[in-house]
Amino acid sequence: MLFRSEEAKDIIYTLDLKTGKITSINSYVEEALGYTREQIFGMPHFLEMAHPDEREQLFARLQEVIDSDERIPNYPLRVRRADGTYMDGEQNWAIIRDGEGNPETFIGILRDVSERKRMEKALRLSEERYHRILDTAHEMVTVIDTAGKTVFANKAWHEQSTYTIDGLNEAGLFNTIHPDDLQKVRNWFERVL
Repeated sequence: MLFRSEEAKDIIYTLDLKTGKITSINSYVEEALGYTREQIFGMPHFLEMAHPDEREQLFARLQEVIDSDERIPNYPLRVRRADGTYMDGEQNWAIIRDGEGNPETFIGILRDVSERKRMEKALRLSEERYHRILDTAHEMVTVIDTAGKTVFANKAWHEQSTYTIDGLNEAGLFNTIHPDDLQKVRNWFERVL
């Protein structure tokens, strides 16, 4: 089975369920993974491309899909590139059955999400750094959303206040301000928001 998918920026392929061999694949495999089609077709089994830690689980999930016709959107897996590194991917798949309803062919669409994963990791590290900086400050720091709800309070806040974040939200921010400072804080909030 051939696809008219040469423009796609996803790897689109079919797999013979009896042999485990990839039977068709679009040319994007060369850009994404560095394999030629001939190399792909020469592999004895598609599981050779999956990360060794994920092969057993991948095979089990494939069996579940075959048995139930369940569709699993964006199934995460790591796929070996020709250079030995691994691409983070998300797999979408479907099973084609023969005239008697027996599973015959697997159609897969594999999207490279390596860049998104890299960006998610960078964001997570940045947030951790941000929280570490705030938690080491000696001043009480809180982050409050536009509705006046506290979404973060640093370590100094917890050490110097009797309120937890939940307690502060329950009490209401303005109820925790000293009466002499209340109008000044309200005015500041109105200017900022």
